[in-house]
Amino acid sequence: MFNVDRGVITELLSDTATIQLEDLGVTQTKAEFVAALDEWEEIAQTANFAWQLDSEAPQDSKQATALVCYQFPGNDLMVREIFTFDAGKISDSVQSTVGDTCDDF
Repeated sequence: MFNVDRGVITELLSDTATIQLEDLGVTQTKAEFVAALDEWEEIAQTANFAWQLDSEAPQDSKQATALVCYQFPGNDLMVREIFTFDAGKISDSVQSTVGDTCDDF
């Protein structure tokens, strides 16, 4: 996501993947998510990112949870991203904000 490599993102997502952006109340299909990358690419050019696996969440071949710090000009945002895997691809992603700063990162 940080490099907005559409080819890699397309390969990582299953054909039936759904991406849920809880804070926005939006659920996207794989095609909708990839199409929205044009807008995200502009935003990503002005931001810094850091991530780590959530040590309090289970991690295995079926699920992983990451905490991501998005640092935009003028504000930070801490997000939890829960990924569900099927056959080695992301079949579901749920993103939700967990903080208005990255102080606890």
